[in-house]
Amino acid sequence: MYTNIEITSIEKQLALYAAPGRQVILEYKRLKPLGLGRQVIVDAMEKKILQVGPGNVSRHCADPTTLNVVDIAPSSIASPQRFLAALERARVGGQVSKFFSPANGDPAFHVEIPQPVT
Repeated sequence: MYTNIEITSIEKQLALYAAPGRQVILEYKRLKPLGLGRQVIVDAMEKKILQVGPGNVSRHCADPTTLNVVDIAPSSIASPQRFLAALERARVGGQVSKFFSPANGDPAFHVEIPQPVT
């Protein structure tokens, strides 16, 4: 999250996250102007993530035994339309529970894959 904020902006990252994730981003916003180093800010952001619950901040932090989440770079997809059609078929079939794409404003193809209950 720290790197994404540095690369894009606080505002762009706030737009991607729900309230728990925004709390983490606001830690960055609070601490960065104080001139604190990267590691101090990352540690504070991690503390906030643990405080609000990792799975609440980002689906990427969900329990991998129940949900796998991947982001795929748009540059790695030869035919975005075909890929989106395949994701939609997988969603309808239950293999994918949710996905976002650059067409939805996400910077990547974000895919959530539920794991079978054992």
